[in-house]
Amino acid sequence: MIQSTPFTYLPRGAPAAPTAINAIFPRALRRETLTVTDLGPESATVNHNALTLRHVTVTGGVNGIVHLWLDAAGHLQRIEIPSRHVVVERLP
Repeated sequence: MIQSTPFTYLPRGAPAAPTAINAIFPRALRRETLTVTDLGPESATVNHNALTLRHVTVTGGVNGIVHLWLDAAGHLQRIEIPSRHVVVERLP
C-alpha cells in the first residue's frame, strides 16, 4: 500500500489477506477504515464476454461491499456495488 495525503491507493499487488486501509473522502469530509481483499482470478462477464479477471473486494463504509474486477494489466474492467444496485463496465 502506498499512501499520499489526502488519498490512499493500492498498487497492482493488492494483498491476498484482508488488509485494513484508511480511506479519505474529501467531498464528503469523512474518513473511514476499509478492508481490501484480493480474491484472485475469477470468471466475470464484461460486455457479454466471459473473462478471467482479478477480483478485489473493498468492504466497510457506506457502500458495504464493492467488487472490483481488473485485467492482467491492472486495468479496472468492472465495478459492482450491490447495496446501490450499481454495475459499471468498461466499454469495448
